[in-house]
Amino acid sequence: MTLYEYKYCPYCIRVRLALGLKNIPYEAVAVDYADSELPTRLIGKKMLPVLKTVAGDYLGESLDIVKYLDENHAGPAIIASARQAEIETILTKSRRAVYGLLAPRWLRAGFKELESQAAQDYLRHKFESSLECTLEESLANTAEYFEILKPVFAQLEALLTHTETVDGVISYADIVLVPPLVNLTLVKDIPLPDKLKQYLAHWAEQTGVDLYYNQAL
Repeated sequence: MTLYEYKYCPYCIRVRLALGLKNIPYEAVAVDYADSELPTRLIGKKMLPVLKTVAGDYLGESLDIVKYLDENHAGPAIIASARQAEIETILTKSRRAVYGLLAPRWLRAGFKELESQAAQDYLRHKFESSLECTLEESLANTAEYFEILKPVFAQLEALLTHTETVDGVISYADIVLVPPLVNLTLVKDIPLPDKLKQYLAHWAEQTGVDLYYNQAL
């Protein structure tokens, strides 16, 4: 299998979680962030992740890919969760603060997908437009974003019924919650509660997904 991805993309991380849980070997291909031709050729639009299956089919949409992997491969089952929608709502409401922290750091973190000037320009334009400020201004707002996210982290922590899972079993709630938390480990001194840190550590160990504490900015 081949996974076409941006390593920092939370939707791509969802797929890597499933691949890791199922212990499925795959090749990861980092796609230049400004490259619209490749994903459009594969699935008809500029969107990642894209998974090329062993049969040669190309799949898009992160949760559809996770569902395919769950239904067609051995390993821990990924269960439907009543909490998934609640978590997605919380994350959606906090998007501005999350991306305000992440976008300027992605630009500085050395990701292969952002090596080209075109990729850096694309990221800058996309997030400066949505954040309505420059990435430099966004970086300067780190403390403000922390204050916005502290109660969000408390909400998310309260949803965990176990230090390893949201529901006591592996579920789609975990698949949507883990990726943004993984990305936020790139932020130096991010005020994650201990329970969320333990939760993340477990998922990193179980799936092989990288955390960024050692290169936090």
